[in-house]
Amino acid sequence: MSEGIKTGFDDGVARIWLDRPEQGNALDEAMIHALHREIDRSSDDDAVRVIVIAAEGPNFCSGADPEWVRRTAALEAAENFTDACQLAALFLAIASSRKPVIARVQGLASGGGVGLIAACDIAIGAPTASFALTEVRIGQVAATALPYLLSAIGARHARRMMLTGEHMGAAEAHVLGLLHTLVAADRLDEEVDRIAGALKLGGPHALAQVKDLVLDFDGEPLSRDLAEESARRLVELRASREGREGVAALLEKKRPSWRARRKRAE
Repeated sequence: MSEGIKTGFDDGVARIWLDRPEQGNALDEAMIHALHREIDRSSDDDAVRVIVIAAEGPNFCSGADPEWVRRTAALEAAENFTDACQLAALFLAIASSRKPVIARVQGLASGGGVGLIAACDIAIGAPTASFALTEVRIGQVAATALPYLLSAIGARHARRMMLTGEHMGAAEAHVLGLLHTLVAADRLDEEVDRIAGALKLGGPHALAQVKDLVLDFDGEPLSRDLAEESARRLVELRASREGREGVAALLEKKRPSWRARRKRAE
């Protein structure tokens, strides 16, 4: 079974390409495992500053591969749960990665493809992009994608999308927040590179802390405890080596060390 991905690295950016264009880049067990492995590898590599998830061919990801669906239908309950946990774990790995993750989106994103995009920190799409969660039409629900979809577009829009199974165009996805930026198809790579460049200006630890803070604070009610926790996190960053270096670099008008080019570990 092919893993269905390919990878590349250049100037601090790790690129992971879904590479089953003839199958619409549909997900199966091997592809999910390979994606998770590469997300973890890039997250642990100090040379990697940004991760990009992209796709070969006209479509981003058409959801679950029919043959994988067929295999899951034959699994016992415990095996089925283990299988479903692999997809849930992939989405969590993307959302909780220590590195910012950008989705580069064109064509159809359905089911798990929508989950991949929603789990990313930033999503950039072409006008050809469209999105659908049609699982209810076969008596199922895109449950593993839902936590990230709720964060991306809110409960009411997520409810409509999942209940109707209707396709959403790129313009609407942009308005709702599933896509942060909508650009012409021939400018996708240019915009991805621009955003990656902006991200690389930030301190690696600070970027990781942004992701942690959002995951920890999202949905928490305003309270004195939350205010004090936010102050505690700020103090930790001020006292960190990276925080001190950044302030010193600003005052001395120098480049901080994280803006130097690095080689990826083999």
